[in-house]
Amino acid sequence: ISVLTIVLWAVNDQVKEYLGSVGMISLIPVVVFFGFGFLTVKDFKALSWDVLMLLAGGVVLGEAIQNSGLLHVIAFAIKDVLNSAHASTYLVLVAFGTFTWLFANFISHTVASIIILPIVASVACELAGGISVEGSCSKGHWRALVVGSVLLDSGAMALPVTSFPNAATFAEKDKDGNRYLSTLDFIKTG
Repeated sequence: ISVLTIVLWAVNDQVKEYLGSVGMISLIPVVVFFGFGFLTVKDFKALSWDVLMLLAGGVVLGEAIQNSGLLHVIAFAIKDVLNSAHASTYLVLVAFGTFTWLFANFISHTVASIIILPIVASVACELAGGISVEGSCSKGHWRALVVGSVLLDSGAMALPVTSFPNAATFAEKDKDGNRYLSTLDFIKTG
């Protein structure tokens, strides 16, 4: 069941019309494992629901931002400002890197990379002079912008929601039910 779920995630674009989003596919093992008795109610209650809700909230926030078109508006507004100021490649990298880093801190890295990096790539290509006749972006330093944004997306670790390891660590509690780490600990150390 787990392997089937992973395969369905990998081919999500081809099966989305029949099975729905990745979230719907993720319910398959839950239904099978709990429905056929592989896992019990005790196992269900033992799940870290606070961690799951934290991660789910980041995914929902990312979907809402993507579906609303807000990212495109912000990204192209940044591009227009940088274009009109005739900004250097370094300044463009700093601007989009900061944008990517901030965005990735409020939702998971995976969601951030899926949502924002294609936008960064298209803006970078447009800033570099557009797509060539062959259909590729071949001018300027657009790769530096994309790679820099990828690295900053990976380095965005200031909140518990940014990655599953952060969320799992945040959820750990001592025997009295007190968390070992606070959100401020994540902000201070990244």
